[in-house]
Amino acid sequence: MNMLAWCRRSSLLSRINVSYCPARFIFEQTGQLEEKYSRQVREQIESHWVRRLEELHVKRSPSTESKEKYYVLSMFPYPSGELHMGHVRVYTLSDALARFRRLQGKEVIHPMGWDAFGLPAENAAIQRAVLPDQWTEANIQSMKKQIQSLCCSFDWEREIRTCDPSYYKWTQYIFLRLHEKNLVYQKEAMVNWDPVDETVLADEQIDVNGRSWRSGAKVQKKYLRQWFIRTRSFAQELLEGLRNLPHDWDEVAAIQRNWIGQCSGSFIEFDLKMDNRLMKEKLAVFTSEPEVLHGLSHINIAPISPLNKEAYYKGAAGGKVIPLKISAVSRVTQAEVPVFLNAEVDYGAMDYQNKPYLDSKLGVPSIDVADQKMAAVFGLPYCRVVGDDGRMLNSGELNGLDREEARRVMLARCKELRVGGDWTSPKLNDWCVSRQRYWGTPIPMIHCDSCGTVPAPYDQLPVVLPKLQPDQFQKGPSPLRQAAEWVKTACPRCGGPAHRETDTMDTFVDSSWYFMRYLDPNNDRLPFDPALVEPWVPVHLYIGGVEHALTHLFSARLFQYFFYRENMVSKPEPFHRFVTMGMVKGETFREQKTGQYVLAQDVEKKDGVLVTKSSGEGVTKTWEKMSKSKMNGISPQSIVDEYGVDFTRLTMLSYVAPTSDRHFEIEKAALRWMNQVWQLVVAFRKARELAGRGTTATSQSKTGLKEKEAALNDARNRCVRNVTYTFTEGFTVNAGIVQIQHLTKALKKFPPELSPMNLEYERALGDLLIMIFPTVPCMAAELWSAFSAVTTQPGFTKEPVVCQRWPQVDKEYHMPLLVTVNGHEAANIAMTGVEAEKLTMDDAIGLVKSKYAEKWQRWSSLPIISMQFKLHAGHHVELALEVEKPKKPTAQPESEEQSEKKEER
Repeated sequence: MNMLAWCRRSSLLSRINVSYCPARFIFEQTGQLEEKYSRQVREQIESHWVRRLEELHVKRSPSTESKEKYYVLSMFPYPSGELHMGHVRVYTLSDALARFRRLQGKEVIHPMGWDAFGLPAENAAIQRAVLPDQWTEANIQSMKKQIQSLCCSFDWEREIRTCDPSYYKWTQYIFLRLHEKNLVYQKEAMVNWDPVDETVLADEQIDVNGRSWRSGAKVQKKYLRQWFIRTRSFAQELLEGLRNLPHDWDEVAAIQRNWIGQCSGSFIEFDLKMDNRLMKEKLAVFTSEPEVLHGLSHINIAPISPLNKEAYYKGAAGGKVIPLKISAVSRVTQAEVPVFLNAEVDYGAMDYQNKPYLDSKLGVPSIDVADQKMAAVFGLPYCRVVGDDGRMLNSGELNGLDREEARRVMLARCKELRVGGDWTSPKLNDWCVSRQRYWGTPIPMIHCDSCGTVPAPYDQLPVVLPKLQPDQFQKGPSPLRQAAEWVKTACPRCGGPAHRETDTMDTFVDSSWYFMRYLDPNNDRLPFDPALVEPWVPVHLYIGGVEHALTHLFSARLFQYFFYRENMVSKPEPFHRFVTMGMVKGETFREQKTGQYVLAQDVEKKDGVLVTKSSGEGVTKTWEKMSKSKMNGISPQSIVDEYGVDFTRLTMLSYVAPTSDRHFEIEKAALRWMNQVWQLVVAFRKARELAGRGTTATSQSKTGLKEKEAALNDARNRCVRNVTYTFTEGFTVNAGIVQIQHLTKALKKFPPELSPMNLEYERALGDLLIMIFPTVPCMAAELWSAFSAVTTQPGFTKEPVVCQRWPQVDKEYHMPLLVTVNGHEAANIAMTGVEAEKLTMDDAIGLVKSKYAEKWQRWSSLPIISMQFKLHAGHHVELALEVEKPKKPTAQPESEEQSEKKEER
């Protein structure tokens, strides 16, 4: 399909045009509510309200300091040109929760932008002779229209695209700030090479089978000179930060915790010499005992080290230990020691490919027997650095210190000299951010023969990508190398001839801070103003896929911790709550013999068995993630065209929790419920009109009125209480929809002849319309227009539904005190909302002691780790205890008599 065809064929999008919208079925324009929610009515209502709600959103009240802030963020998409069902699921959820928070009176930021750099645009240039910027821009316009057609209330005035120089100027700025702090460096390294896309991949972009996450090619190992961000410098902070994240991070935290590994030492960097000259390369060696550095006699490198080159061998190759022409110089001790290629040394833990994480090891003979033997064989001098009393010897300023104190001093000294010193994990690699492609953020570094590699001056940012012609894009080296005029530049230090870096950055660098730029998108002095972003970070709610746990979510945390170090933010974590979205799966058919995927329309059932229509071969039906290759994809637009925007949104939000996988099927029950809500408003208006003419209910129909009102009051309060809680705490909109459907049933049961002038009924119906607005905004907006024209409730206004306030639970309604022990409910004390809201922690403890004395004695007898008191507004009060679990009694050894009886049995 042509990239813009989706938009051109969208009947809904064409109907958004104001001049096209007829007034025939719109209550705002006719003052009449259609009796049936027919397809024709639905189409005109959605055409009108998609546009109208966008207008109302743009005209919303300006920012104020008094309003509570709430930041709802969905992961921004790569502009491929066409939405898929996964996008729809994520964006309808974020929109529903953003609308809910606005109805609560909060000031909400709900932005959208584009992760616009990446290989697909460059491949399009190669395959279609379309320039990457043109291809990307066309796709952005196409997808933006598709998203707008879903009636999502995004803040388009905050829209960003990572390929815009006004954005990547600040990505380059952050890169230079990292470089200033010695957190960026360049070295020759063995990298993961994708032979299909011909670019470098980060470790996280390779699957467990050693294949590229994008091209699927078997990844190769190759030595290239690359740029790295010192991820290891943040390992301890990132690891400890995982402890403080809410429970919805548990899965991501477990993945990141395993990825980082245990922090058990530090990397120390050495200068390298050959033929008495300093080399460009440095050697970083991991040690868990940095305090013994003065006792170093040699350094061993593994066969996988990039220094393992025959040109460096001292003599002929052969044997497991080969002396090298290279020596290592410590900037801490000023000592120069030899380097050996040593295949006999244990370099530590192995990765999934059975290769050691580390490629070098310090040789300290006075504390290691193997190093002592090697020193004896090669005649290497060394000194003893730890005395019998555990204190340091022959170690300069460390002399007399115990080893723990000496370690702290040595690490501080290494940091001071910028040669390491961060307590980190041997398992975690620094992040290789170099990519040999065109369509990415240019790395703002300049290479000069006289001055070496120097950063571009801040006042020369952005370093803008040069314009190329389609025939300059090809597989192989970066097209930037062909832009001779762009590559040539002057050295900012000496003014002499120099050349620009031709690698571009990994796109995960661009996406590591985009959520901060949303908050200050027009700032031309800084990436963002720290004072402006302060009320909004960490992001209150982030919605996206768990598949990004090791890529985007890790690098975003890394950048935020850097911002925290630099006093650009006051809190280190970027996100607070996180919803890991489940996949959208489609009905999938495969031939049993060949395993080939088959289209659903090519399958039929014969004698209760699924077979292909053409050959009659047996077919297996499963549910798999939607994709073109599996022939199970469904275009969101086809569902919108057939059933409408509201139904599409409702279908994606109903039936299963957001974190669960969604088997996509058309649920006609959702349509029936929408029709029921429509009919409730139609009936209410008719009854109100009859009441206005003097028609009243009979005395017989008023029998048991108080009981019926009480039942409806309970249904309304219960619904508001539970929907508010599910939208607030677990973000399980699906559970909230079920509660709203229960209230719909309660309204249907209420005698229709009593409903027109009954304030309890009127309030419940109005609350229902407000509560459905986040999920089905177009229908809710239309029904509210009709309802508000006749309502007399003081809590409702004639303004559109978007301007109403979220319903509240009556203060007299029950709001229990729940006691939880280690996350499990252990006690429940009934009380009203008035009583609950006055409750303090001491009050709660006193109540529990009096009503559950025996249980409290048992809980308090265990060591209490923490005790928290929290008001879940309108739902319940919680006293949460975390206690140490009682240890299981140790089994006593059997006596001889017991053993004999056991044998007899």
